[in-house]
Amino acid sequence: MKIMRRVNAVRRKEGIALLLVIGLLCILMISAVAFSISMRIERQGAFNYRYGAQARHILWAALSEAITDIDASMDDGSTMYVYPEWDVKTSAVENPSLPYRARVLSRSGANYVPSDLWIEAKSSNAYYRTVSGTNNWKVGRYAYVAVNMSGLLDASMAGGLEREGGSRAGEIKLDRLSEMINTNLFLSKRNSPMGIGRYDSYAEMFNPSTKNIIFDHWPDHFALYSLSENSEVIPPTLGKKKIYIGGSVGNSDTYFQDGGIGLESDIKQAFIESGLIEDNGVYGHQASLAYSNLLDYVDADSIPRSLDAGCAENVPMINEVVVNYSLTVRSNRTFDLFYAVDVEWFYPFDTQNTLPYTLEFDASFVAGPKNTAGAPVPSVTLSKSVPAIAVAARNSYGSKETDLGSLSGTLPAEGNYTNDFTVEVRAQIKAGAAIVDSVPYPYDGSRIKVAVNVPFQCLPTMTPSIIDTQFWSECYDPRFNWNPAGGYQWFGNREGLDTAFSGQGPSLNAKNKMISAMFGSPPDYSMFRTNPDGGTLLYVANRPLKSVGELGNICIAPWSSIRLYDHDYPAMYPGTAPPYHKVLDYFSVTNKSHLRGLVNVNTTNVAVLASVFYGLPNKEYDASTATKMTWDVASNLAMNVIAHRPYSTLSSIGTKSNNWPTYFTGPTNDIYNEAAIRNAAGLLTVRHNMFTIFLLSDSYIEGSGGKAGATLASARAVAEVWRDPFRISGTPNKHKWMIRQFKILDD
Repeated sequence: MKIMRRVNAVRRKEGIALLLVIGLLCILMISAVAFSISMRIERQGAFNYRYGAQARHILWAALSEAITDIDASMDDGSTMYVYPEWDVKTSAVENPSLPYRARVLSRSGANYVPSDLWIEAKSSNAYYRTVSGTNNWKVGRYAYVAVNMSGLLDASMAGGLEREGGSRAGEIKLDRLSEMINTNLFLSKRNSPMGIGRYDSYAEMFNPSTKNIIFDHWPDHFALYSLSENSEVIPPTLGKKKIYIGGSVGNSDTYFQDGGIGLESDIKQAFIESGLIEDNGVYGHQASLAYSNLLDYVDADSIPRSLDAGCAENVPMINEVVVNYSLTVRSNRTFDLFYAVDVEWFYPFDTQNTLPYTLEFDASFVAGPKNTAGAPVPSVTLSKSVPAIAVAARNSYGSKETDLGSLSGTLPAEGNYTNDFTVEVRAQIKAGAAIVDSVPYPYDGSRIKVAVNVPFQCLPTMTPSIIDTQFWSECYDPRFNWNPAGGYQWFGNREGLDTAFSGQGPSLNAKNKMISAMFGSPPDYSMFRTNPDGGTLLYVANRPLKSVGELGNICIAPWSSIRLYDHDYPAMYPGTAPPYHKVLDYFSVTNKSHLRGLVNVNTTNVAVLASVFYGLPNKEYDASTATKMTWDVASNLAMNVIAHRPYSTLSSIGTKSNNWPTYFTGPTNDIYNEAAIRNAAGLLTVRHNMFTIFLLSDSYIEGSGGKAGATLASARAVAEVWRDPFRISGTPNKHKWMIRQFKILDD
């Protein structure tokens, strides 16, 4: 019995050990299975991460391909388009026999484009393109949808400033856009210290807090970003930069300060390349004159730096001389001659000038070759000094007369006589000690000559004969009055104008007869060797330029200024004049190489372009008398500009097809006629392409036997991309690109 009990005890111990071993094996088996499952999950996770990373990397390749395709569609090396002629562009079919359509767009993508473009993008068809690895195996695929955002307003820059001369993007008015309910609230929310400041998605603009308060519906006229290259001339030329003319005049008067590099020779050369003439013909030194007048336009004083060129300063100028003649002849051969000389000044500027000026002039008399012996010729010089003459008003005239001169005597015999003499006049206007106008200049030069020719009789039975008449000489543009002997400045009653001015007489204190003929319909200005702008209203800022468009105020010839648009005048002298001057492409008033907020003039969006013109003044320098462009007129102008696109340069908007003089009513004058282009040019550009590109990529394994492959991982992204539509200087078809934003989308 003891033995059996001992055996049973041993057996029980052996069973326990077996159970322990079996239990341990179970635990090991469970652990092994768990480890195996865990490793498989880890391995699958690693594969997923790998495929996901691969898909995300393919997104960048897809973006590169999209950029390449856009470049190819706009510049094939021979033909270059500055603006995309499409709203949506998609990845094309790679293999026509196996077209695989891709669903690129996701719900969150709607936050990055306007609603109308989103609808168009959704209706487009994008197709997959494959990515090959080693042995030409397909390891991925991608597709894209590119949306053209080039013709929209910059939501972060437009609006918020008073409309003036178009020097800042904030002057663009937003209140007539269809989506806008409360422009002021939009601007205050954007610009406040706690505001958005910069928009990265449309959801930041349109959300429950702004719906039906700021916006009526999803914004349709805004982009999230804009950029424009500003430093290069157009079209870009290797190493050639725009000339900076935005600073103040330096002490040397040969350059513009405030960090500028606009040296005199560079400015003149840019004027020549813009179309101004520089030769030895009459009024041929347009580039030099434009440079001198530009300095006068921006300096703070009103003292002309050159009295022997076309003066641009806002000062009164000698404009006309009138000789008043009264002769009484009696039967007893006695006579009395009374005479006086009037000198007229003209202030052709549209700004008030309250400075006092001093007028000094004198007149001497020289007998003419046809004067009959004994006919009276004055010998006493008449002179006048008038202190403190004042400019009465804008675009005004004034005159002063010498004291009355007299000459009495007896004719040597009865008969027919001719009283022939010349009155030679010189005049100066001074501001303090500074001479601001001088005819002639130098003052001892050839004077203004007024020819007096009066036939009369002396008969024994005659009643006293009284002859009252006037003789005159007038300047066709008082800015060019300094050289009466030059042949093209002063004209009088005996210088071939009898037909044009027959019986009209002088025009003291009123518009000269020659100017009336020059600006008449049809105009007649062949005798004046110039193509006039059409009016006498002028402006000088006496401050630094705010926009390049102000160059349209710079005088280059008599009654002719730099032209921003085609005036459609025949070229009378010196041959073929350009229809307009391309200054908008050669000059800049800012040192910044790139600018934000400008609107592409090639846009097809009427409301966007109309917002640039809407509210602009015809006289940006005088808000009290300015007329502002209405929305209807701005929309009409925008439609006209769009109808004649594309524009390869900004200056080319000056084509006469755009009818620039018709958008403001008022006097025929370049201040009014050029207002629309002058005060909008600083808000426009041709160097801005902007695209929102939606991207889809798959990490992909190729099928065999013609079967479809399998998608291992997918990724979506949206990119905002800027492009310079002009080639990099010196390259056949390379363009600058900038990726402003790249965002992975979660859906």
